[in-house]
Amino acid sequence: MTVITDKKAFEKAIPILATDTARLPRLLESLTPVERRWAQTAGFDGSANTFALIPDAKGNTARAFPGSSNRSRPSSVAGRRPRASTARPTPSP
Repeated sequence: MTVITDKKAFEKAIPILATDTARLPRLLESLTPVERRWAQTAGFDGSANTFALIPDAKGNTARAFPGSSNRSRPSSVAGRRPRASTARPTPSP
């Protein structure tokens, strides 16, 4: 388990709240009216391989909502784990 002790790093953290189509209404109820309207206007429905980024008042990302296909474990976004990229940039000549 990681414990964040740097207050500035904690303030920059972006909540990631995975959901699916069945749990989306409950998630929307927990949002502010402005956040709810943004997610609905964007057409986010919580289905697999979809996501919504909710901005704060300054236009920065405030929350991220990835959609999931796994109803029993929406935290397993789209039913699979992301793969890490091992590609490295080619140095400029």
